[in-house]
Amino acid sequence: AMAIVHCYDICACSPRIVAVAFGAEDLTHDMGIERTADDSEVALPRGLMCVAARAADVLALDTPYFAFRDPEGLKQNALASKKIGFKGKFAIHPAQLETINETFSPSPAEIDHAKAVVAAYEEAERAGRGSTSLNGIVVDVPVVKRARALLELADAMR
Repeated sequence: AMAIVHCYDICACSPRIVAVAFGAEDLTHDMGIERTADDSEVALPRGLMCVAARAADVLALDTPYFAFRDPEGLKQNALASKKIGFKGKFAIHPAQLETINETFSPSPAEIDHAKAVVAAYEEAERAGRGSTSLNGIVVDVPVVKRARALLELADAMR
């Protein structure tokens, strides 16, 4: 619990820190609560850690998925982790690595969408506009920055 309260300070205390890991089992033990399959009891601290890590410019890595014989559960758990800002996840069994790597790597569809976002925005910029839309969704500076970051990640993983 103390680590969650001081998460940003921990993340930012040294330039040698490049990533932080969330330990759901450690936290639930410290809090004296049971860990459940839906992770609802750790939702708030998981989110707080992701925000603190991002603010400190370090990667947030999620706790392992302990049902190591449940690949679909792992996939759903990893997608939920990615959705709130985790950039990876610890594995407790080698069979989990492929699913984890696949989940946290940009998919071909995500890459194609990011390219379309950047192209739409650049076309709008050439026309003197600061925003546009793509498939009925606004494309402005934060959206294009996110798309460019995804493309940079995809390039770095090649």
